[in-house]
Amino acid sequence: MTTSRQSEGQGKVTAAPVIDCHAHVYVRGLPLAPNATHDPTEDHVPQEYLSVLDRAGVTYGVLTAPSFLGTDNSYLLAALRAHPRLRGTAIVAPECEDATLQAMAREGVSGIRFSLNRYPDLPDLSSLSYRRLLDRIGALGLYVHLFVESSRIERLLPALLASGVRLVLDHFGTTAGSGEGNSGLRAAWKAIEGGNTWIKLSAPNRTGGADVRRLAREYLAAAGTERMLWGSDWPWVGYQGITYGETIAWFEDWIPDPEMRAAIGRTGLKLHGLADG
Repeated sequence: MTTSRQSEGQGKVTAAPVIDCHAHVYVRGLPLAPNATHDPTEDHVPQEYLSVLDRAGVTYGVLTAPSFLGTDNSYLLAALRAHPRLRGTAIVAPECEDATLQAMAREGVSGIRFSLNRYPDLPDLSSLSYRRLLDRIGALGLYVHLFVESSRIERLLPALLASGVRLVLDHFGTTAGSGEGNSGLRAAWKAIEGGNTWIKLSAPNRTGGADVRRLAREYLAAAGTERMLWGSDWPWVGYQGITYGETIAWFEDWIPDPEMRAAIGRTGLKLHGLADG
């Protein structure tokens, strides 16, 4: 059941988001990927995240595989097995076996993440190994979860869209700007309008100073609440001083209509195979 919360610093009570579609859990000492861009200095465990959700009145959460752990999804999968309120996205190699993907889907993995932001080499998604992976992702009803700069998104979208797999774009398309001058955003808008792509309203601090309020309205106009998600990006890896309440307030600023925010929540529930209450 959707709960309500007291707005920070205000007297009004607003409905809390029903699902947070982007968060991370990890502990220090886990094996890092060879090219990791981050080495955590703090532990953030599933129980802590669930407590954060409970205090905010948020029912469900989606755990996003952190890129610095590479294809080691063991900690994330253990969290999904232990907590039915959680879903997740995992990172896999293109040669990942069918049995592994199937087991992940049974354990609560909703998507496969391509976390490429700040990594110099982009995979060739038109290669045979990636085409086969995309086919298997689609056959299992999973989606591709893409995190990459908008300046490079056009190099990846053709193969992804041609595969027919459902696609979720992170952090407003991870843009360094907004408007007609950003061809990557134009490609993202076109993909969303095509009906098989979702955009995640999250992490404005990772967008290079883009006008995210404007972008949220433009994405809303392009495809409506049926193609939008919200995420907190908890615990804000690499950033300090953000609070969970602040991320909800951002969402309310981007999408002022509470009915539209509720509809975006229902979109998140449907995409992750969850039911509210």
